Amino acid sequence: MRGQLGLGTATTVTEATLVEELVGKRVVDVACSYFHTAIVIDNGDLYACGCNDYGQLGLGDHSGQLVPRPVEYFFRRPVLAVACGQHYTIASLRDGGVVAFGKNDHGQLGLDRVSEPVLQPTRLAPPLDRAVVPQLSCGYHHTAIVTEDGAVYTFGRNDYGQLGLGHKLHTARPTHVESLSRMRITQVACGCYHTLALSGDGKVFPFGRNNHGQLGLETTVDCLSPQLISTLRNKSVIKVAAGFYHSVCLVGMLKDENQSTNGSGTLSGDLRKMLNNSTRSDITFVIEGRPLFAHSCILVARCEPLEKMLDGRMKDGSQPEIAIPEYSYDVFAAFMEFLYTDQVVALATPDLAADLALELHALADQYLVTSLRSACENALLQILSVENVVIIVESAHFRNAFTLKKRCLGFIMDHFAHVIASIRRTSSGATTGDFVIGFSPRSIDSESSTC
Repeated sequence: MRGQLGLGTATTVTEATLVEELVGKRVVDVACSYFHTAIVIDNGDLYACGCNDYGQLGLGDHSGQLVPRPVEYFFRRPVLAVACGQHYTIASLRDGGVVAFGKNDHGQLGLDRVSEPVLQPTRLAPPLDRAVVPQLSCGYHHTAIVTEDGAVYTFGRNDYGQLGLGHKLHTARPTHVESLSRMRITQVACGCYHTLALSGDGKVFPFGRNNHGQLGLETTVDCLSPQLISTLRNKSVIKVAAGFYHSVCLVGMLKDENQSTNGSGTLSGDLRKMLNNSTRSDITFVIEGRPLFAHSCILVARCEPLEKMLDGRMKDGSQPEIAIPEYSYDVFAAFMEFLYTDQVVALATPDLAADLALELHALADQYLVTSLRSACENALLQILSVENVVIIVESAHFRNAFTLKKRCLGFIMDHFAHVIASIRRTSSGATTGDFVIGFSPRSIDSESSTC
């Protein structure tokens, strides 16, 4: 054991145990290898733990870690997806591009060269240095990557044809798998020495080592190029996974876009129908003179401060009318939307206004809805710009939103001259302007590393 469980010990643990270092953080992705683990939380930070003999934790040294440690490189470069090879790690970035670190003896890092171990996250060679990559996978010594347009690139060790390039030559440069270019690939999965590619229409194309029949091609002969699994031709595969010498395909039904959903709604969808619906409503909020209908059974289950607020008002049996003077109608309606459905549609729109997200963030903070607060912070990071970073970092500072503040300070450091110019153009006010101008690029760098 090398601490890959992140529990602060190198001993074997035989039952599920909470990783204390990550309490309070919402984990969205985890990748595991022999002796190291990479963890992505919802704001895009990457934590790593375990063996670090080859720099596979991305911390700039060879020191192993018994608990998850944040990788500083990603403080200003949030992670989209991550995968772990035997002694290396690959991560794609939300803003585009892929980085790699760790062992590189077979070119598995995609840096266009074989080299000594790479201790710091390093961008891949073109064309993946700026590509948006929603999904990737690592074998022992090879890597497969899917771009947002469904193209597949592979690199690394290739002695069994696991790169799908029609030959057995190793390659350190990301290479397009041309034979898959006729279809849109949505997922790849790498086993030890084999690879599976899943197309958007539910077909599976394996390649690489096949000594135990792990390719599903009714033979044990290795395959140098992607081949369709004919026995699944009439099935709709929705997920693939590859182990050491075996593979698994999850078969399901692809939703027909024209299929009626009557009678088969989801809990979130059904609750959305009750949002601001006066039917069986027992509470009315009044915001900016407009009523917003709600149901106490939902509110008390979702929000403890609201439960305490409503407790006294409900005892007399009358339908309470509650004025909300401090927030706008749209923001409070978005708050209700989250309590009913666990999502806010407006936060996912590209034209999201920073003012709305900031006000909703304040409301979530007041009512202790941490998941909504986190969603607002993630949405604000997506729309961060030289024009709005000042007001966002100020709000983050006063609301103790440390991760949001850290990302904003990093953004300011990267675009310092443009941010200052924007402040001067807009004359945004002494308080906000002085808050940012009080930092030099050097002090911002120090601040962002200690938030």
